Amino acid sequence: MPKKQNWGGKRNSRALKIVIALAMIVSASLFISFTESNILGAVKNGGLTVVSFFQKGVTSLAGGVRSQINAISELRELQNAYDEALALLNEYTGVERYVAELKRENEILREQLDFSGNLETRHIPCEIISNDPENFFASFVINKGSKDGIARNMAVTAYQDGIYGLVGKVINVGLSSSLIMPLFDSTSFISARLQGSRYEGLIEGTGGSGDYVLMKYVTKSARSEIALGDMIITSGMKTVFPKGLNIGRVSEIYSDDYATSLRIELKPVIDFSKLEYVFVITGQEND
Repeated sequence: MPKKQNWGGKRNSRALKIVIALAMIVSASLFISFTESNILGAVKNGGLTVVSFFQKGVTSLAGGVRSQINAISELRELQNAYDEALALLNEYTGVERYVAELKRENEILREQLDFSGNLETRHIPCEIISNDPENFFASFVINKGSKDGIARNMAVTAYQDGIYGLVGKVINVGLSSSLIMPLFDSTSFISARLQGSRYEGLIEGTGGSGDYVLMKYVTKSARSEIALGDMIITSGMKTVFPKGLNIGRVSEIYSDDYATSLRIELKPVIDFSKLEYVFVITGQEND
């Protein structure tokens, strides 16, 4: 009988060990499962955080690039608009200058026409169409010729800034244009007199060496009666030039000891540097 009791105790002890082992296995499984779940969750969350960070960076960078592209595009549009506005402004400025020039030309033409209508001698109004821009005292061409009634040796005059004065004479004539020799030419000689004192002399061109011409052969006894600024006019004696045309004003007077006459410099009343229109004198008086 005692032997049967020991075997039963052993059996119960083994069963208890099995139950405890199973319980430990289940607990370990649960622990491992819970731990793996947490670790995987942590790794997953960490990965998502990193991906999210880089995604935000890429998105921000892309947005910045798009902003830069838009800014460049806007700058190009602004530049194009500015260029168009500048071109338009230049065009308007050019038109304004052209209108101002036309207005000025109309004023000059009106002035010339008004004077032409009051001029007592027969004449032909002409425009200068060719000259030497570097030498205002050289010969120049006008837009009228033989078909308009112009002939060689006719006197040429001009009206400028309220003054009517001598310019030169016609030396060559074409069908529709003519060549004019100005009074500055070294081969130009004009019989003249002082308007106030009436002393006579001869005007000679200086060849364009200065903005003046010379009056020679004025008697020395006239020195006390001549002053700077005196007007000198054409005398009309033995010359192609009509009497009484203004030539210039006295600018210098020379009385050399060895000379028997005075030498007078005079500045022409017509400014050749801005000469545009002239009158060719064809007769003494209008009909």
